[in-house]
Amino acid sequence: MTARLLIPLLSFSLLSFGAGAASSCVIPVDSQESFATLQQQFDAAVDMGEKSIVIDFAPGRYYFSEKHLCIINRKLPDVSVTLKGHNAVLTGRGPTVLTDEPFSVNSAYIDSYEALPRFGQSFKARSIAVHVEDDLYRIKVPWAALRGVKGGYLKLTEAYEAHNYKIEKIRARKVFFRAGSAELLNKDFTFGAQMPRVRFSVSHSGKDVRRCDACCFLYVYGSSLKSLRIEGLSFFGNGSVQYMSLFRTINVETGSFDIDSCDFRGLAGNLMEAQNTSNIRFRNNVTSYCEGFGLIADVRCYGTVAEGNSFVYTGLGMGPTFCICVRGENYAVRDNVFCNFGYCAVAVGVYYADEIPARSCGVVENNTMYYTEDYISSIENYQVMDGGAVYVFTRNDGAVIRNNVIHDIAGRYQNRGIFLDDGAYGVEISGNTVYNIHNSYCIDSRRVKRFEKSMDPSSKTERTNVNNSVFGNTVDGDIRFEPREGDDNGCFLGTNYKR
Repeated sequence: MTARLLIPLLSFSLLSFGAGAASSCVIPVDSQESFATLQQQFDAAVDMGEKSIVIDFAPGRYYFSEKHLCIINRKLPDVSVTLKGHNAVLTGRGPTVLTDEPFSVNSAYIDSYEALPRFGQSFKARSIAVHVEDDLYRIKVPWAALRGVKGGYLKLTEAYEAHNYKIEKIRARKVFFRAGSAELLNKDFTFGAQMPRVRFSVSHSGKDVRRCDACCFLYVYGSSLKSLRIEGLSFFGNGSVQYMSLFRTINVETGSFDIDSCDFRGLAGNLMEAQNTSNIRFRNNVTSYCEGFGLIADVRCYGTVAEGNSFVYTGLGMGPTFCICVRGENYAVRDNVFCNFGYCAVAVGVYYADEIPARSCGVVENNTMYYTEDYISSIENYQVMDGGAVYVFTRNDGAVIRNNVIHDIAGRYQNRGIFLDDGAYGVEISGNTVYNIHNSYCIDSRRVKRFEKSMDPSSKTERTNVNNSVFGNTVDGDIRFEPREGDDNGCFLGTNYKR
């Protein structure tokens, strides 16, 4: 290793933080070459026993490979790691697209400054999906939808989901494609009595067009750290890989994991998925023009905080995407702005059939969630069915949703303001202002018996629709509140106000 790759001490005045404080080991990143050796530099610093490691990025553009920086099975409880971005831009590695090439369904496409749309305008299909043979299906679409389409992929809406299917052939207005299962294909029709919507992939090429294939920049597994901090970095473009995301953590112990003042733009894949990783603090970040999920923290993540963030034009891949999805104990989602998001802005709670090794409780407060007039006028290009700005899964040990402002929410069918789905229980909804919900309830808690364990052996839920309260909210539409039958349901519908 050369001196250029690892510089433990530049000078005492530069690297010492206060009198008596230990100096930091600084790993400078100022070129693609130094960025390419980041893993080796980091491992060398750890092996030398450094306790404070700062990865310092000079302004510029850097292209990361899959799992570019990994911390795997490292027990470092006294080591702090900081990534300082100085607005450096990190982009998923991939080739320049100079000629028309087959569309890559798992890649983002970007030019120098903007994310390029991967799918075109939405059109109403002229038929439902029809089985042809084996796993081959066909669907009839309008001529306008096929203008310029020679192949690639079809995106098909399916109630609260949307999937991409490889096109086999096009004959007249019939598009033939293969699907592994027919269960969802016509769910728009069976659930919402609507014809499905179709969109077709868009090919891009040119000297400034780049394909982003790499999905994950930071991967942390089975490790402990004193702290981990990412600040001032801009992430522009990544690919989509199943069970992976830009930041991926599994079984991580840390006193604090801060993601602060970063920018996320043009991501085809998810932003962050955390399993059994506590003390995540996602603050003051801006996420825009992204297709997948934002921050997802599972039930073993304690103390997840998301505050002061902005989400604008997210969930563009359609389907059941969340900007923030938190479970676990003592979560807090507060003071965020969600504008033109996908299926929902914030989701809390645990799915009725999942194991629940820990409590799921916390607060969602003082957030603003809305769609703009332009977004609503083109809602078919963005939205699916059966969602809510705030979405609540079945199992909660005390979810408090209070003092949020939710307005101008629309969609294809049954898109609520606050939605307690699948017999959600253990929820307080208070002090919210909810108005201009175009096609459903301002607040919706529907009675669902079939997911109780006595009726569904896969369920881990004994009783649904219990211990809920709705009071002090201001709405201009209807509230549906359906508790469990009996005097011991613990439910309370208090005074709510008409706007």
